[in-house]
Amino acid sequence: MNRLKTPQIVTLLAALVVIASLVFLRFPNRSGARPDVVAQAARATRTPTPVPPTPTPVPATNTPVPPTPTPVPPTATPEPATPTPEPATATPVPPTATAAPTQRPATAVPPTAVPAPVQVLSSIELPNIEGGNGLAVINYEDWGVTESAYYVTGSDGHRYRCELGFLSNPASVQRAQDYWSWAQRGGGAWNWIIRMRYKPSWTGCPGDRAICYEGRDNNAQMQVNSEIYIKDWAWQSLLNDHLAGGWTATTRNTHYGEIQRGIFRFVINIDPPDIPVIGFRFTRVD
Repeated sequence: MNRLKTPQIVTLLAALVVIASLVFLRFPNRSGARPDVVAQAARATRTPTPVPPTPTPVPATNTPVPPTPTPVPPTATPEPATPTPEPATATPVPPTATAAPTQRPATAVPPTAVPAPVQVLSSIELPNIEGGNGLAVINYEDWGVTESAYYVTGSDGHRYRCELGFLSNPASVQRAQDYWSWAQRGGGAWNWIIRMRYKPSWTGCPGDRAICYEGRDNNAQMQVNSEIYIKDWAWQSLLNDHLAGGWTATTRNTHYGEIQRGIFRFVINIDPPDIPVIGFRFTRVD
């Protein structure tokens, strides 16, 4: 299709204007409206370019805004007043007891057995191979006398009665019984009599010897007789050791080993016991 030229366009527009005028004249406005108003109304039908809505203004509040306070310069910090001490109360207030911290109960430990004190026994039982048990008994000077009448003076100036016997601790008693069993005496219930002599007239006891002894078996009475003589100066040595250190000190005395040898030799002729078996008792009498 050919494009319209400019003179043609002008002519066409003019024709349209004439036709429009004739139409308005032919059909006047019956409503009494003014032609210019109609024309404006007709022109108002054009679609206007949409305008974005104006935001609704928020009405101002009548609440007054408090004025900003004028800053006040800081004043000097006053020094705290010295507190007046309260007078001491006459009655002291007991301190509040602090609760002790809770502790877990300690595990119970069984008590350690305390050994019985060692004593000096005047007799002990002896195991025989037949006929029942016998006894080992201490006699003094004469047969059948069980109380000592022998006295010495100690380094402390006091007078003491001297006695002989067996130490009571189980190991000592057991060793004495072992020596008796090793002898294997049969035929009945044998006994052992240990006789402490005061001052015998033995020809075989020279003056320089501290300990003398003798003994034999009495088959008729089924007993072993052991006799021992401890001289005065040996007894005094034993007493002074006892005063210084008790019964254990006496077992370390110079004469102790020979005393055990003399007592056990007539039970069985072997070396004496290797532990203390014989003990001594000293009783002050003044």
